[in-house]
Amino acid sequence: MLNPVKIEVDSANPAAEMIQQVYYEVEENEKFNLINQIIYLKKPDSCILFCNTREKVEAVFAKIKSAGYFCGSLHGGMEQRDRLHTIQRFKGGEFQVLIATDVAARGIHIDDMPLVINYDIPLDNESYVHRIGRTGRIGHEGTAITLVTSNEISTLQQIEEYIHYKIPKQEFPTGKDVEIGKMILQNNSKIRPKVKNNKSEKLNSEITKIRINAGKKAKMRPGDILGALANIAGISAADIGIIDVQETCSYVEILGDKGDLVMDAFLDTKIKGKIHTIKKVNFRRNC
Repeated sequence: MLNPVKIEVDSANPAAEMIQQVYYEVEENEKFNLINQIIYLKKPDSCILFCNTREKVEAVFAKIKSAGYFCGSLHGGMEQRDRLHTIQRFKGGEFQVLIATDVAARGIHIDDMPLVINYDIPLDNESYVHRIGRTGRIGHEGTAITLVTSNEISTLQQIEEYIHYKIPKQEFPTGKDVEIGKMILQNNSKIRPKVKNNKSEKLNSEITKIRINAGKKAKMRPGDILGALANIAGISAADIGIIDVQETCSYVEILGDKGDLVMDAFLDTKIKGKIHTIKKVNFRRNC
């Protein structure tokens, strides 16, 4: 080719521009107090707080709940319908803080999510991108906050190299705004949140859980499954629930009574260049 020209087209509204990314350097035993200050300052209507393990999710959930917040927890150890019920309650505004593992970072779409907090810094770069992608969606601005211990600075630097962005460090919140926010939230905590009209309730009334016979050992990733689903005619992001990749198999939840459509399409749909055996399951089981 003579005189090749490389042309790059920038998105008119790139997601990164809609998300304010910051981090706090904080030791583990100081994290919960900092979370309180951040919530007092930001006063979010809804917030997802990510942890790396289900044990940490339950521990933080107990602390958040005892502090007087309306909150819920979500992790891969929960039954399918319990997870979906939690998601729908969160979408409906029944509680403001969802404490979750990375099971909530993919396949869950909430249009207006103002704040995401990484209570634990993600274990890999891709997880960071998926987590912060829960905010700043569909034209809404959002904030993504990551709590980093002194031993995790190198992990943060790896994330920065991966996303080609230097995440600014924030100083701890202080002053009058925090105190005012604390008073507002304490007064609001006496009143149950007003439940929103859930437009997706009818759509999600029928759920099909599909098992794919390939998991982490086959280097399967949630993004691989999501990409294959997105190419099926008649399937949109709103039809896809939780994608759970385990060691030797993967589970995906199809909403809106579209399970049969996906089952038929997957008979000749390749994931990672291969057609995999699939079947419906009625309850959660180990691979």
